[in-house]
Amino acid sequence: MHARETIEVDGLRASYLTAGAREPVVLLLHGTYWSRVWQPVLGDLAPAGLRPVAVDLPGLGRSEGEVTTATAAVPALAAWVARFAAAIGTVSEGGNATSASPRRR
Repeated sequence: MHARETIEVDGLRASYLTAGAREPVVLLLHGTYWSRVWQPVLGDLAPAGLRPVAVDLPGLGRSEGEVTTATAAVPALAAWVARFAAAIGTVSEGGNATSASPRRR
């Protein structure tokens, strides 16, 4: 079972899905901008002793913010993901093929 939680990033509420213990955190990135794409695997990672975290990117899903050409650009998304990760704490990362651009930066 997973839970939806929020944390503040840049003064706005960032929403994410999570399951399992508090650590170690595995940040699951996606190219579709919202966390629900990871729902099928959240329950599989938690029993392995991991805490999967799948975030809704700013202005999408349940995260606050505005989607503009500037905020949706890969460099802006990568910087935001770094700030989200810093707010969550120490993380490892996982992703799918469409999340490669933000992860590369």
